[in-house]
Amino acid sequence: MYQFYVPKAPSETVLSAEDSKHALRVLRIKVGAQVLVANGAGQRWVAQLQNEDLGGVRLHNLILDSNIWTDQYELHLLLAPPSHPDRLEWCVEKCVELGARQITLLNAARLEYPKIKQERLDKVALAAFKQCQRVWLPSITPLISWDAAMAQYQSFDHKLIAWLGSDTKELANLPIKQGRVVVMIGPEGDFTDQEVNSALVHGFIPIRLGPARLRTETAAMAVCAQIGLMTLQP
Repeated sequence: MYQFYVPKAPSETVLSAEDSKHALRVLRIKVGAQVLVANGAGQRWVAQLQNEDLGGVRLHNLILDSNIWTDQYELHLLLAPPSHPDRLEWCVEKCVELGARQITLLNAARLEYPKIKQERLDKVALAAFKQCQRVWLPSITPLISWDAAMAQYQSFDHKLIAWLGSDTKELANLPIKQGRVVVMIGPEGDFTDQEVNSALVHGFIPIRLGPARLRTETAAMAVCAQIGLMTLQP
């Protein structure tokens, strides 16, 4: 079944005009066929198409879907965005697919004038959410300052900073199974010593992601994949 996004489901059961056209013209879904509808806040329903209105397909017979995978952790990324918009969009797409709950763009010291297309990033995240049938739709938060980031994530259960320094811990060896997790991913050139020291003061643990030096977007994806696998282990 295909998944669609209705933010006010189940109280509202009408697909957007864009989703309606996609369902009827591209996917060729017929009246009476079953689809999935998610509200982006952890819930999903099985529903049936009630009509073929290109302006807004109505859904009915909503049944709460209990057969969903719920992560025991909530992963947030503090990401110093790569300068090229295509790389940032690719990063957002893959991290949403791999279960990131929120992606906050971080204004790090060595950031190289990123071209951030906020509306485009939101669309990429939404498409990945529907494609992978996630039940949480991550928000993509515009650039925030270092001090704001430290304050925003102060109360998280696990606070990690990916760093190329020598005094780091292997991410795979950390006991992360559940709770709220935030991981900081630096820009090209890595975080400055001053930024790392500030993170340590605020309770962040420096981690490494293996022996290779990864691009920003690759590191972000590796973090999402590795933490997801860690939480599946007994």
